[in-house]
Amino acid sequence: MRAKQAGFTLIELITVIVILGILSAVALPRFSNLEVQARIASLQGLRGAISSAAALARAQYLAEGATAGGATIFMENIGVDVDGGGYPDPTGTGISRALNLGDLSDSNFVDNGDGTFNIRNRPTCQLIYAPTGTAQFPDITIDETGCGD
Repeated sequence: MRAKQAGFTLIELITVIVILGILSAVALPRFSNLEVQARIASLQGLRGAISSAAALARAQYLAEGATAGGATIFMENIGVDVDGGGYPDPTGTGISRALNLGDLSDSNFVDNGDGTFNIRNRPTCQLIYAPTGTAQFPDITIDETGCGD
């Protein structure tokens, strides 16, 4: 009696390798695009945090009875410099303190101290916080130009 040999034929192996090659060629660009989308999503999350911090700072400014000119308000015992409209200044003593960011050395973000925050190692993938100096809510925009590879 002859023993049957188990296993795959050469044709079957080559077919599987070709199919895997085609799938990887299609899927790989999609996975690399996810990295760009993740950077943009993290900036959008930061935008939400900044919007909340700016609204809370304005509320504190109004609650303290300030009406005109720049001032310093206290949020969680941290002095936050605000502009004439009651929104945090774009400087490091303004919006950064309102966010209570602290040490960003382990973070994905870099606070440039001028109202811009960028993704670490991507200086042009950034969020721009620009208060108007009036009671109008600040402009918070995301510049996606440098988020890709």
